[in-house]
Amino acid sequence: MTRFIIDPVWRRIDRAAYSAVWQRLLDEAKCFGFVGLDLEWTTKRKLFDDGSETRETGPVATVQLSTGSTTFVVRYIDLCQLIHGDCQDPLLPLSSSWPFHRVGVLANDAELLLQIQGNILKLLLDRTVFKVGVGVMGDKKKIEEDYNEVVVEGCVDLNALYQATGKTSSSRLCSLKDLSLELTGIDVEKNYFVVTSDWGGCLGALSPAQVKYAAADAEASFAICRSLVGGEEASQILRELVDTVPSSRSNGKKARPQRYKQFVEKCRGREKPYYDNIFVYSKDGDLVFTVDKSKAEWYVSKKQLATVREWSEDGEEKRMVSIQLKFNPDFEKFNDAHIRRDLEYFKRPKENMCVVCGSAESLVRFAIVPFMYRKHFPSVYMSHNSYDLVLVCTKCFAVARQHYDVELVKVAERFGIPTTIPSAALLEEYEQSIRAREESPTDDDLSSARLKGMKEYAEVCHHREKVLFVFKYAKAVLACLEGETVIPADRLGEMKGFICTHAPAYPFYDPAVSCQEEQDNVFEGDATTKHALRFILHGSLRGTSQRSFHEALSLYWFTHHPELYTTMCTTTRAKERELNPSSASTEDLPHVDSHGFFVVKTLLEKYPTNGDKRGPERAIGEFILRWRTYFCEAMNPCHMPEGWKIEDGILL
Repeated sequence: MTRFIIDPVWRRIDRAAYSAVWQRLLDEAKCFGFVGLDLEWTTKRKLFDDGSETRETGPVATVQLSTGSTTFVVRYIDLCQLIHGDCQDPLLPLSSSWPFHRVGVLANDAELLLQIQGNILKLLLDRTVFKVGVGVMGDKKKIEEDYNEVVVEGCVDLNALYQATGKTSSSRLCSLKDLSLELTGIDVEKNYFVVTSDWGGCLGALSPAQVKYAAADAEASFAICRSLVGGEEASQILRELVDTVPSSRSNGKKARPQRYKQFVEKCRGREKPYYDNIFVYSKDGDLVFTVDKSKAEWYVSKKQLATVREWSEDGEEKRMVSIQLKFNPDFEKFNDAHIRRDLEYFKRPKENMCVVCGSAESLVRFAIVPFMYRKHFPSVYMSHNSYDLVLVCTKCFAVARQHYDVELVKVAERFGIPTTIPSAALLEEYEQSIRAREESPTDDDLSSARLKGMKEYAEVCHHREKVLFVFKYAKAVLACLEGETVIPADRLGEMKGFICTHAPAYPFYDPAVSCQEEQDNVFEGDATTKHALRFILHGSLRGTSQRSFHEALSLYWFTHHPELYTTMCTTTRAKERELNPSSASTEDLPHVDSHGFFVVKTLLEKYPTNGDKRGPERAIGEFILRWRTYFCEAMNPCHMPEGWKIEDGILL
């Protein structure tokens, strides 16, 4: 077994030996189709005067890659600092005469360091060589956040692989140590003092104990993967699991007690009551509804649309009991007047108690219809949102969340829209399922709308990947041009080429301050100048705030599907208006790459509108009824507010 250590500040790197060993690692990685990946970084414990503590994590310090017989341990943080020219010695001038002190700084030339960095970046980016490890998705996120130039593709979590191969019936997520011992018989040592040591320090080389620990993790990852898959089918199996998060549930129906406990611990109830039950009277003195304190103050102080009708005094505290409007509300003039509602429900005071068990302790709001769907509903359903917001205690909230996780999977299957963005491999599989549906269409009321929605969702996912990488590459290239980082020339060329090819096709401009014409002028000739890159990231030449790639993606999709401006740009009833491409801000546009967006869009297209103008509203009403029914059946609430009816306020 060969372990090649690259500690560029402290060790001289033998160019010939490095080239030979790296080539061997590449050959073996190509042969097996995967490489063990692990990272290390320093975590410092910080204590406060009150006895509390927190942990601060530094940037990724070392990168370990292994093919079993060949392992590289690279102190990547020092490699980058040497390339950038900011690797300082904190002990100067004392250390200038010390023998063998920071010998790598003088011995390792910039060309070799750039070659090493470029080779690592290429391997991490190579989708044909899968990167395997326990918690590898977290490692991918960490290193990509810490270093602009790094993109890791083809990550497979070993727990997901372990579950997929069917070699375990347990739902427990295993540690690297447990998997290694069970599948390879090798006990990976976990020395606390090594784990918590300084991995990115500038006061010394990696110790033998650190090298042994770091290398062992990457080697164990490779060995575990090889024990689970091997031969020609390895790449196919791994490809299907790229970017998959391992499940910690046994059957999708019942979460483990530990998961339930975590839900309860993370969920904190509100100490103050949710319902203030302040009565609101019309100008004529008729009771119209109840509101909370903030809404009452909005009527009285901010808008001056009401006056306080009655106060109560509780000791020194004075609070509103009722207010009187300066006008008579006319509910018939609103666009939801045709939907039957029991307005008496909104006049009754609500109890501050859990609707399931009746507890008055540690209460939180629970949305009977998940907000991921409701926020896309037509404006006729955007009023009276409180009807589907109920109070539950934290324990019942945890139970409800588990039930809803199961139901969300069923909704995803019924509508054919995944709840999470599929990876490249899963997207290919998803498109195959679309073709299968086309060849063998189902006979149900969603068939046509579902197929259309699935096709459009797949198309959005392809556009999403391009826009996302334009943003990511623009940030990295701009940092390179401004001297904040160094990117190998060939990698820099690839990034620039990608930006020049794809950026002009998408609207990166912010409609509030810029336009397509300005973008075309900025991109003319070269879309990778500093001005062009800043335009991509900020939406205009004058912009300073960082924009999201979602804004460009949504604007692109809405521009190419202008009918969405009237069907999917939902607003509150008070702000209902007709949007158009020239007046819409990207802040008004929903994220088009979301599960909720396409589920609601599919519902709105469920019924043909030629014979039933209320078809979209009926489809949404049926969807709301489904969630209300599910909540009542799953949770059996015994303390719902007086007058609450499962079918009220929806069109069926």
